[in-house]
Amino acid sequence: MGDDFTPADYVATLTMLGIVSVLGTLGNLLVVGVYLQHLLWPHLQRYSLKGYEINYSERQCATLTANYDDTTLTDHFCARQMTTPTFFILVLAIVDLIVCCFVVPLAFYLEFVELKASSELWCKLHAFGSVCNTMFSSLLVIAIALDRYFAICHPLKNVLTMRRAKILTAALAIFCCVYGILSQDMMELAVGKFSNDNVPRCHDAIELENITSTKVYFYHIIQKGNSSCFVLSILVVLILYSLILRAALKAQRRIRNNALWREIRAAIVLFVVAVVYIIVFAPSLLSANQLIPGTLFGYNSYYLNNMSNPLIYCFMSQAFRRRLKVLLCSSCINPVQSQDDAMFSRSGRRERIRRLMSTVEDG
Repeated sequence: MGDDFTPADYVATLTMLGIVSVLGTLGNLLVVGVYLQHLLWPHLQRYSLKGYEINYSERQCATLTANYDDTTLTDHFCARQMTTPTFFILVLAIVDLIVCCFVVPLAFYLEFVELKASSELWCKLHAFGSVCNTMFSSLLVIAIALDRYFAICHPLKNVLTMRRAKILTAALAIFCCVYGILSQDMMELAVGKFSNDNVPRCHDAIELENITSTKVYFYHIIQKGNSSCFVLSILVVLILYSLILRAALKAQRRIRNNALWREIRAAIVLFVVAVVYIIVFAPSLLSANQLIPGTLFGYNSYYLNNMSNPLIYCFMSQAFRRRLKVLLCSSCINPVQSQDDAMFSRSGRRERIRRLMSTVEDG
């Protein structure tokens, strides 16, 4: 703990990191479970499939049932579930889960021992994880804004398909990993030039004595590159979501169109995710660039972003809450035999469709 940080700031930071690690891990595990339940627990799709069939018209339901068996129909349903917004939400959840499981506990350890790590490896791993986390989050916010812009403002062009979204995400991940590897040289376990006790601590490169001008120049490149991505994400969010809002206002007469309304709802949720990311990362960015007086809590505040997303989905997405309820109640569902087996059997479904069609003809 440095001289500039008060004991209250120190305790608040450790408490915050502990809460983020525990709640962030649990929350992001639930998000991953919700959006991958069609792969991890296929029998749960029967319950989601009920709502899917209800949303279909009787004629569409009859056509699907006549032409496809149960497996194909379920695959068709799952394909509709994994859209590009869902994919980006899943990527965010996986990244946040990794950060809450590994990076945040490592940050807690370093702050707890007052940066007096037992090995320089922990210093470099923390630098790698922190830089990758902030850089990838900024770039992913930009990618999500582009996806929502093309989906709502240019829906017929189909610019960012699922395949392109996966390629883009993989490219961003590789870039951030390379950037994180280069950033490891920014942190060393050594005695700082402002240290009073001559105890080796994890220090930024510019805080060390006898540092070369090349290393200082490289340090500033890494830091400014990270900050530039954050500023760019702010500009992209402001510009693209303003264009999305304008397009939504122009289309307000037909906004109840199912496809358009679904895209706008996804854009609203992801816009809130972007705004929360900007808010919680701003204190860390400003203090790191010495634009505001730094505090230990403010410097580590960006980890709150890794815990916030599950709360946003839970409060803003009714579909997420419904699927989460199915996931949490899965222990009550027998995957082998249940009363719904007959309902979702092929013969049972066709019998229901036959009754529906006869009702339509009688009417």
